[in-house]
Amino acid sequence: MNFSISNHISSDKEVNLNQENNMNEELISKIKSKMIGELLPEQLKKLEETLREVLKNDKTEERFSKDNKNLVKQFISTKQIEGCSKRTEEYYLSTLTYFEKNIKCSVISADTNTIREYLIF
Repeated sequence: MNFSISNHISSDKEVNLNQENNMNEELISKIKSKMIGELLPEQLKKLEETLREVLKNDKTEERFSKDNKNLVKQFISTKQIEGCSKRTEEYYLSTLTYFEKNIKCSVISADTNTIREYLIF
């Protein structure tokens, strides 16, 4: 039963990813068609590469943000179960929320250097 649910969720993610990719390709195509008379072929190619990179990075940062928020919620839920005071939970929440907003990766993949950079910030 769990296997079929997992497959369904995985399938939905693939569909969403394909839809995002199709929308990005349509956007890139529209921009290229409007710029074709203004740019040289090598400039047009560079524009296309840049657009793909920017659109990919925007989606990656969006996913990091969602993943980070879920991880923070899970951590706070764990602290509630452990019986931490409301004030402690609020402190953890504000600290971790600020941390996740200021790093450029998933919280789970944050390493020593990421934390050092955050602390310097």
